[in-house]
Amino acid sequence: MQARHRYMTATLEWLAASTSGRDAVASQQRPQGAQRSARLRARAAAKVNLGLYVGPLREDAHHEVVSVLQSIAIWDELEVEVVPEGLGLEVEGGGLPPDETNLVLVAARELARRSRDLPGARFRLRKGIPISAGLGGGSADGAAALIALDRLWGLHLPAVNLQTMAAEVGSDVPFCIGGGTGVATGRGEKIREVPAAGTTWWVVGIDHEHLATQHVYNHFDELDLAAPLEGRWPTELLDALAKGDPERLAATLHNDLEPAAFDLLPGLPKAKQRLRDAGALGAVMSGSGPTMLGLCRDEEHATQVARAARSAFARTEVTRGPVPGVTFG
Repeated sequence: MQARHRYMTATLEWLAASTSGRDAVASQQRPQGAQRSARLRARAAAKVNLGLYVGPLREDAHHEVVSVLQSIAIWDELEVEVVPEGLGLEVEGGGLPPDETNLVLVAARELARRSRDLPGARFRLRKGIPISAGLGGGSADGAAALIALDRLWGLHLPAVNLQTMAAEVGSDVPFCIGGGTGVATGRGEKIREVPAAGTTWWVVGIDHEHLATQHVYNHFDELDLAAPLEGRWPTELLDALAKGDPERLAATLHNDLEPAAFDLLPGLPKAKQRLRDAGALGAVMSGSGPTMLGLCRDEEHATQVARAARSAFARTEVTRGPVPGVTFG
């Protein structure tokens, strides 16, 4: 469960200016608009997978995927402040260590190394998205850090440049910048926005256990579950989204990673069935799991399903989509 009152702090001192001096791929000086004393607060939305189709391994050791994604109203909050030098991170809640592998810091370094003579930044991250749950919390945080620093450092990079950097930070980060509803291809970094009529209501069932994405994919490969993607484009799912038809959408929810995750955590099939028994129109695991999604007709229906299914999960949330990815305020 989320440790709401647990507070972890780490000061990770890298001199961004010297790092960018060694590694910069562009020789631009600090933009005139860069702000040395400024602060922004961002909200980063969780993502869910309505459809996830996983192809064979590519030569670069990534799987080719087709994934239908939607941002939902569960958020992390990220406060970013410009400081004279260095990068620091504080994490509150969620059991997430604020170390150098955190995608907030990965995103900051990715941006810093492209410009010389930049100041530093301090981040305070308040977790609302569970970790290792298939909800893209790390990717959402990386997206928020990238966009916030682009503003605070006065870089104002073109959207295409930010998308390219986001893909370097992580496969889901490009989608998490804008959010909404989209289809991801390639290794997940190529995003195309798709229409979604109305509001989709979900019961999000969060498990007691965690599942690391790489662990699930490794087991997926061990079980030899990959199948060619030819002929598996999610046409019916996308049509259901475009028409705002929850019953039809429920029949098309799909995740190729479920067998691997279910083998690792044998209690997951029962949790999925619990959502169906509670009245959800359909249920599916999000991403690499173990979070389960129950699709509902409206908010009232979702509230009823959540109440009936809550004993099967560590935490249940009634939420909606689509919402924007990164917002400020």
